Amino acid sequence: MLHSGGYSIRSSSSRSILSLLAKTAAILTGITFLLVLVSNAMGSFFPSVEIAYQTGSIHKTVWLLDVTRAMRHDLFDAGTSRMISMEWSPDGDWLALAGRREQESEEVYILSADGRTIRNISQSEAMDFAPTWLDAQTIAFWTNRDNGNRTVYAVNVNHPSDSLQVIMGPLTPNADSSYAWSPDSQHYAMVSFRHGEGEIYMRDIHATQSQRLTETAETIFDNAPAWSPDGEHIAFWSDRDGAMRLYVMNADGSDLQPIRDPFPTPRDSAWSIAWSPDGEMLAFTANFEGDYAIYIMRPDGTELRRVRYLDTHSEPITLTSLAWRPR
Repeated sequence: MLHSGGYSIRSSSSRSILSLLAKTAAILTGITFLLVLVSNAMGSFFPSVEIAYQTGSIHKTVWLLDVTRAMRHDLFDAGTSRMISMEWSPDGDWLALAGRREQESEEVYILSADGRTIRNISQSEAMDFAPTWLDAQTIAFWTNRDNGNRTVYAVNVNHPSDSLQVIMGPLTPNADSSYAWSPDSQHYAMVSFRHGEGEIYMRDIHATQSQRLTETAETIFDNAPAWSPDGEHIAFWSDRDGAMRLYVMNADGSDLQPIRDPFPTPRDSAWSIAWSPDGEMLAFTANFEGDYAIYIMRPDGTELRRVRYLDTHSEPITLTSLAWRPR
């Protein structure tokens, strides 16, 4: 009787515990479901703002940062690759990358938005760089495959081996860098050292001469030009005020305007300017608060916000571009 009674008590207790666990699981499932609904609802009211960037010194990673939800995930384990420039396709499904993978020469790749597929579309032993999307299937990029002369090729990403064609060049080599394509792909801005220190130039792809947009003293360095999505403005960094400062000017070089104050010290650095697809925000990387970080702000300098610190111990900085994903 005692044994039977004891068994009965334990069985009743076990059933109570199981019942409580089942109810708890049901509650947690309901809470999870509600959180998903809330997240989706917030996503519809506040669409995610995503920026691709790369960190790493020896081992590198391409990340996709969701600014709205303050989350990021690794998009591509790049290993020893260094992806110098990035640009999203117009539909946001593919990320064009230019860089060096393992022992390969510098090439142009496309990476799917889920990070599962990467394809080499330039396929050359030469240096290929600065890709831009002409449309959802076509990429233009710079190369020095023509006897070292700079040439611009276009390629269909679905048929890269039999669709390559020259659209500009070859051009005589000179001291140019930081190529930035206009939204209509008919012009490009660049940093040139042909007159001493770095200045911003612009060129029509059908023209034979470049147009100088900035002109400063020999000790000044203008860098990292970035076109606004409407093609009307160019943002760039300059140390013309004794320390690094962001400027915006018209695409023809007129109406040059400083954005916010210069950085606190000449040692503070910045690079990688990127406009949001709607032209309402600018993203950049800088260390004017001590540690390197990604920031966003309005083109007029208001609403400055740090969105992520970049820990230089666990994820050392690599000079890389930022790329806003179209939504």
